[in-house]
Amino acid sequence: MDAELVKFLDWFEAANLSSNTSIILMSDHGQRHGPLRNSMQGKLEESLPLMSIALSRQLMSRKKDAAETLRTNANRLTTPVDIHRTLLNLSGLRDSTTLAASGASLTSYSLIDEAVPETRSCSDAGIPTHWCSCLRLKKIQEPSSNELAVRAARFAVNQMNSATEPFRHLCHELQLGNVTEADVSLISGDLAKRERHMGRDFSYNMANSDLVASGYITVRLFAKPSSGLYEATVQFSLQQHSGFSGVFLYVSEPSRINRYGRQADCIAQMQPHLRKFC
Repeated sequence: MDAELVKFLDWFEAANLSSNTSIILMSDHGQRHGPLRNSMQGKLEESLPLMSIALSRQLMSRKKDAAETLRTNANRLTTPVDIHRTLLNLSGLRDSTTLAASGASLTSYSLIDEAVPETRSCSDAGIPTHWCSCLRLKKIQEPSSNELAVRAARFAVNQMNSATEPFRHLCHELQLGNVTEADVSLISGDLAKRERHMGRDFSYNMANSDLVASGYITVRLFAKPSSGLYEATVQFSLQQHSGFSGVFLYVSEPSRINRYGRQADCIAQMQPHLRKFC
């Protein structure tokens, strides 16, 4: 594929198409399964697809700041909503702001006309926490014996079982096997005050003096009997009363990061979205 791409780009330049044609090269995602995905590099590649943009000489002549604005935005948090707005702009649609915003509640930016705010957060951009690459994570040592990690993993497995419950005659109930890795990101009081919209079901109670910790935890776990390896992100709010109690909230559907092969053939046609849990 690399050779074919080079061949195409050589032809593109030789035909002088770059004078009046902008070109965008993008991918979908990195590997979804296997050893590479079971690494931080693999996790980042899955949620950060390649996006390369080369502007035409004609456009850069007409929009003097376009190239510099694009370079600035290359290091900012951007989403497909921004790409949509940019494509409308490149197409010469003057009313691109209205068209891009119709039916969407998220703020979008034309990447050749507007600098995306440096402070843009995943919540601002509508990116679920499970796919957010901006969290400051702290690795939990020995996660299989860590109470928070184990309880979050059990919660995730219970949620997966809830999804397959109506099809228990086809799908085994999963059991937690082992927690192999866990990363936690605590929400500080200052961050909570500035970003109360981080999760629709999550609120940070500033008046609660009993609050021990709140935040997100991403766990990697093996489930039995499928030997499925899952990565799940869970919101938590832990409190200290007479005993250790906490509230866990599902953030988004977990990823299965090893192959399930033909394990789910029994449900593949009926409920294809449940294959990774069945």
